[in-house]
Amino acid sequence: LGVAIHYVQDATVPQHTTDCGADRPKCRHTEYEDFVDEFVIREVPHPKSVIFVPSFIPSDYVKAAASQSYLLINITSLDTAKPDNASRVRQTAISQIQHAIQLSAGLLKRFFQVWRTDPFQCVVLRVDELNERKGRKCKSKGDCERERGRDIEASGNGVKDRVATDADMT
Repeated sequence: LGVAIHYVQDATVPQHTTDCGADRPKCRHTEYEDFVDEFVIREVPHPKSVIFVPSFIPSDYVKAAASQSYLLINITSLDTAKPDNASRVRQTAISQIQHAIQLSAGLLKRFFQVWRTDPFQCVVLRVDELNERKGRKCKSKGDCERERGRDIEASGNGVKDRVATDADMT
C-alpha cells in the first residue's frame, strides 16, 4: 500500500513521467521540486473530492497520475525566476498536488474496501530486531515483550501482522 501510494504521488511530478531527469538541465527537475517544497506546498487547499474508480487496481491509479502529469512537462520545466513562469508553474503544481491527494485517497478507499479478499504483502519488522541492528539490547525479557507488540491474525487471509505499540514510535 505504501509503495503504491508513493508511486501515485511520484507520478504526479511531470519530470518523473518523462525522460527529464535531474541530469538534464533544461528539464529543471531539481528546481521544480525545490520550488514546490519552498513555495507551493503550504498553499495547497484540500481537494473537495476523491478520485475513486471501483474497477481500478493500484497500477491504474499510477497510470491516471502519470497520464495527466506527462502532459505538463512543458510548464513544470519553465524557469521560475521569471514571474509569469513562476505563476504558471505554481498553479500547475497546486493542481498536481491536489491530484496526488485525490488519487491517494481513492487508493486508500479501495484498499479498505477489498483488503480482506485482495492478495497483499505484509512486511513485519520486530522492534527487538531493529534494536539489535542499532546495537541496542532490551534490558529484560519483559522490556522486549512490551516493545515487540502483539501479533494478530489479519482477518481472512492468514497473514501475520503486528500492532505497533508506543515503544515502536520512540
